Amino acid sequence: MPDFEDLRLISVSDLADLCGSGEDWIRKGAAAREFDWTKAGREIKFTRGQAEAAIASRRVAAQGLPTLDEVAARRQAGVRAKRRSA
Repeated sequence: MPDFEDLRLISVSDLADLCGSGEDWIRKGAAAREFDWTKAGREIKFTRGQAEAAIASRRVAAQGLPTLDEVAARRQAGVRAKRRSA
């Protein structure tokens, strides 16, 4: 027997509410085919998996901070480049 919770479709407005954002980025992303969605009549709808994937596609990974040695090396490289161009 299928799990009906997995089959429930989420509307654009419901997904926007879950994300705490506007609907515009969802509609634009769906129109640009940046993520999967389901057409239900004339409406854009999402399965739970599609909604999770759409949100994950907008995730920005954190970058580690450079070490003091890396900062010093970048500064030194910048000083050398300025001296060559002068």
